[in-house]
Amino acid sequence: MKTVDDIVTEFESLYDSKAKDLSDSIINAMENRNDIKGVVDDALKDTSFTDSIKDEIINSVIASALIGNSKLSDDDVRDAILNISWTSDKVTLNNRLDYIFKSLGINITDKATSSKLNANLILKMLQDKEKSLSDLVMIQARLNSIFNDVGYPDELDSVDDIIVSMRLNILQNKDNTDNEDKLDSMFSGLVFLAMSAGVMSAISHTMKYNTMRVVRTESNRSYYDGIVNSTNGISSVFGYRWKLSPVHSKFPFDICDVNANANVGYGKGVYPKRRMPRFPAHPHCRCHLEVVYKYEVKDEKVKFNKSGVNDYINKLSGDRAKRLFTNSNFEKYKVTGDWEKTLSAWDGYTIANSRFN
Repeated sequence: MKTVDDIVTEFESLYDSKAKDLSDSIINAMENRNDIKGVVDDALKDTSFTDSIKDEIINSVIASALIGNSKLSDDDVRDAILNISWTSDKVTLNNRLDYIFKSLGINITDKATSSKLNANLILKMLQDKEKSLSDLVMIQARLNSIFNDVGYPDELDSVDDIIVSMRLNILQNKDNTDNEDKLDSMFSGLVFLAMSAGVMSAISHTMKYNTMRVVRTESNRSYYDGIVNSTNGISSVFGYRWKLSPVHSKFPFDICDVNANANVGYGKGVYPKRRMPRFPAHPHCRCHLEVVYKYEVKDEKVKFNKSGVNDYINKLSGDRAKRLFTNSNFEKYKVTGDWEKTLSAWDGYTIANSRFN
């Protein structure tokens, strides 16, 4: 059975493919044109990148809703996911997509331009044949700022080794002529390489992060809406069990560990429909829910016991407990025990409700 993670992975592959097409279109055009902004605007128009990625995000979110409730149709959920907000900032998916894409062209242009500027500064520094250690450190720092997100192209594959060799030669009072010649040759096409790296960084790093944050978070929420829509009206359903993603252990200890492990009276990670932690708990959250039926709960009439969260936190090792708070809030928690006011990313309990109802 397909999962939300599967849907997000499929989207990521599609994004990478379309991002490469857009980057290639811009980079190829830059070889013959100096108007970076014009090149970027034309490429965005020719590839229809923005509209196609927006459509794929929406399709992913809809597909996730159908995992939560297979009886729903596209029409049942499309308007709700686009126009009903669920986050504390009250921003709808429609508005969020408009926001992250509206400055894409500007961001690509700015990144390519700043990379070009750094490349020209490096070339200017190369004109000085008596370089100091600080000059070489500055050159390396500027190279890192250009290529950090995308890696060195083949033309610059050995540049770090050459600069390290030059620094050693300076310390040992040895001649650097050969290394100087190697850098001059290697950097002959530096400006174009830097601009290309800037384009790829803006599209395949910065924009990809923002896009994946939206598609993963909104898909998980849509999945939750689907589950609640299909089960909330069933009298035999008590609530839901918070389950960590199989890959959660690879990420920092956080609020999801609390939600999945605290016992508020009904079993580890189990919450009644009337008092659910907000789901998903944070951007990029990959947790999921299991339906809990009344027969699974020892005593459904037990009073909701939020001190079960204190019990869980207080049993954690010091380092793990600290990760759940900012430094100042951890100190406050140790004094007051009020986790609801100090726990990072905590957004309160809420009645389980679906935007599709």
